[in-house]
Amino acid sequence: MRLSVKCGVLSCIVFLFVSCDTSPMSETIIQDPVTVSFYVEGELFRSVTVERGADVQAPDGPEKADHLFLHWTRTAQGGQERTYTEGQWLFGVPFDVSLDAVFRNAAFQHEVSNVSHVVVPGQAPPPVGQNELILTWTSPTDVDFSHVRVYPSFLIISIESELGTNTVSIPIPYRIVRGTITIISVDIHGNMSRGIEYTAEWDNLDW
Repeated sequence: MRLSVKCGVLSCIVFLFVSCDTSPMSETIIQDPVTVSFYVEGELFRSVTVERGADVQAPDGPEKADHLFLHWTRTAQGGQERTYTEGQWLFGVPFDVSLDAVFRNAAFQHEVSNVSHVVVPGQAPPPVGQNELILTWTSPTDVDFSHVRVYPSFLIISIESELGTNTVSIPIPYRIVRGTITIISVDIHGNMSRGIEYTAEWDNLDW
């Protein structure tokens, strides 16, 4: 008789566990979503949806035959090109953003040479005044050479030289005293060189 009672109690306990809600947990609801989309030649490569203002990390670049992946790029307000390397963060994404993969044609190898720079102090005291770095180089002599793009490590924007020129002006953020600049040649078909790195330092400015 005692054994029957214990079995009955055990059956109730088992029934309680079985009757518990075992449905899967609901997914986290994004209250104010924004989507960051990465494209390769017009085709969606990857997209990430997060809360507005969250950070998103750029994925590794895709593969393309006879080309090397350079970076992800998007056009910001004002027409400025912003670039992001693999693993770089897009901080505080405020709205839907689309980025495109940029490749270099492995067959185009021509680079600039004789790179140099001078720094021009701003006209007003810092941080109001904007110091500038004037970068110059000797362009390749190839008939299909078009222009140069520079990617300063201390900025998230690229700067493109005007057709036929061999100089660009780069703004220097407040309190930055050195930086590495990647200089890429572009041909008339849009193919890009591997690029060279140039290190510039300027520690004598009145910050």
